[in-house]
Amino acid sequence: MIKKTDRFFSLEDVRKLLRLTCEGWGGQQAWAQAHGISRRFIWGTITGKHPPTRPILKALGLEAVTTYRKSR
Repeated sequence: MIKKTDRFFSLEDVRKLLRLTCEGWGGQQAWAQAHGISRRFIWGTITGKHPPTRPILKALGLEAVTTYRKSR
């Protein structure tokens, strides 16, 4: 489950959000056309073939950030 209050999303959360968003629009093709994004990139992101592109993240209202922490 994706919590809207979370500040950060895992890659899996982004994939789930994209899948659910596309379903809400009636499918990947409809969402892709509405946002000027190739359906192929959407499918590839949902299936884990490649990470989400900047246009996909922007359309979802997200941005990519890199974080680091001290190793244990």
